Amino acid sequence: LNQEGPQLDNRFTYENGPNNPPTTLTFGPNYLLRNLYNLSPIQDWALATTLVRPTRFFDVQEIVLTQSNYGSVKRVFIATDVDFDVPRQFQERIVSQTPPDKLHQILGSDHVPMASRPLELRNCLLAIGGRY
Repeated sequence: LNQEGPQLDNRFTYENGPNNPPTTLTFGPNYLLRNLYNLSPIQDWALATTLVRPTRFFDVQEIVLTQSNYGSVKRVFIATDVDFDVPRQFQERIVSQTPPDKLHQILGSDHVPMASRPLELRNCLLAIGGRY
């Protein structure tokens, strides 16, 4: 989630009290349109607004990553270049801090390539499936 930009109409809940971090997030229709479905057909955005559900945050301190449990699985990162929710700089940081086995890039894609660039995503997934 791009926490540096405006949250627009997103809704947060604070089940552990207002002085603690939020526990869930529900994307609002304007946030979905401007940040996740910005290049997708409007029909996909309209459908997404009816399917959105609260997303629970997790504590990254609880996650233990080791070579035996994290490094044993082949990982592929699919970068999207017009993603306003996970900007390019943040995607690059993810890749540099936890290098994948393979990096794919879908040009002209927003955060939801299955809607904005479905054929390119299909080809990418077929290539990944053929390799691993």
